[in-house]
Amino acid sequence: MDTRILKYILAGLGVIVASMFGAYFIITHVNSYDKHINAGQRLSDNHKYYEAIVEFNKAIEIDPKKGIGYYKKGIPYDQLGEKDEALALYRKALELDPKLERAHNNIGCIYLNREQYDKALEEFSAALELSPGFWAAFDNKGGVLRILGHGQEIMQDCDRIVALEPMDPENHKCRADNLVWLRRYDEALKGYDKAVELYPGFYEARTARARVLTYVGRGDEAVAETDKLVEDFPGLSEPYDLKGWVLYSMDKYEQAIPEFKTAMSFEDESPSPYLGYCYANIRLGNYEPAIKELERLSKLNPSNRHTKVCMALALQKRGTGGDIEKAGVVLSGIVRDDPDDYCAAMTFALQGNRDEMLRVLNTLREKSPWDLHTTKQSIVFEPYVDDPEFIDAIRI
Repeated sequence: MDTRILKYILAGLGVIVASMFGAYFIITHVNSYDKHINAGQRLSDNHKYYEAIVEFNKAIEIDPKKGIGYYKKGIPYDQLGEKDEALALYRKALELDPKLERAHNNIGCIYLNREQYDKALEEFSAALELSPGFWAAFDNKGGVLRILGHGQEIMQDCDRIVALEPMDPENHKCRADNLVWLRRYDEALKGYDKAVELYPGFYEARTARARVLTYVGRGDEAVAETDKLVEDFPGLSEPYDLKGWVLYSMDKYEQAIPEFKTAMSFEDESPSPYLGYCYANIRLGNYEPAIKELERLSKLNPSNRHTKVCMALALQKRGTGGDIEKAGVVLSGIVRDDPDDYCAAMTFALQGNRDEMLRVLNTLREKSPWDLHTTKQSIVFEPYVDDPEFIDAIRI
């Protein structure tokens, strides 16, 4: 064979082999990135936030120029209350991928929680500009406008969109959420019912429906709904947690504790079932197991304000040794950090500072009514349940 022909053949084989190795590298690279993103997403969905962060870090190491990794990593930090870290990650994600509308939405939520409403509106609007059908951003933008006194305008938008797309269950849920803000609970329940009729597996609509049933005093129906959720979504802790809180609101503390313990057995990092377990035990006078669990939670997340309030309450109720003094130190720290949120209202109640408690509750009634639905059932506010001004403050 002519040596020139042989050289061409070998050269061609070299190109093919190189291309094959290149393709293999690219496919492996992409698959490894997606594998860690998907693993992190599953962990985050199951409230295993620290483990999720590890997976997202591995994805970012593989390809630090993809924005989605930073966005995904921001979510567990967001859920853990580390908002500054989450904000930085969302911004990095947008720097790399300006079309990530979900990052705009999450940034908006952080600003909303900080009561920086202009910035929140800007971010939600940016998300909707990128994706006009992005319901979470639409709903969040509506929340800001409701806080600013424009709830009826949002209702008109919801009615219009439901009329245009009546078979979309998300439309009915969004409309129902807005009705809850407007304190029109019977209409809200009908909206959730319609959403579930169109999509029986609509988990968010069903949990929202259970909560509203609790708020309007239809606890038995709420329990039945949570039982169905447990049956239909056996791999989730939230239905057990929600059932525990429903039973707690019905003063059925002994029945609530096993539900909270089942939710706790999932070992999620959401503090809700752990706090429910502690509050139910405090109600029953079982201070030792409550304080033991609260000490453990405090070590895991020292900055959680709800844990601090519950600990102060448990110490006050036990009242042995230096408990009262310890409780006082915990409470003063909560108010110093933020004197205007729901935890501050609970703190003022435990301190006996009625005027400040009423000030915060009256503010929250307009800005965040969801926080106040179970206030009357809270042991923290027990001394004030017959106070006319307290009743007026939480009337929603």
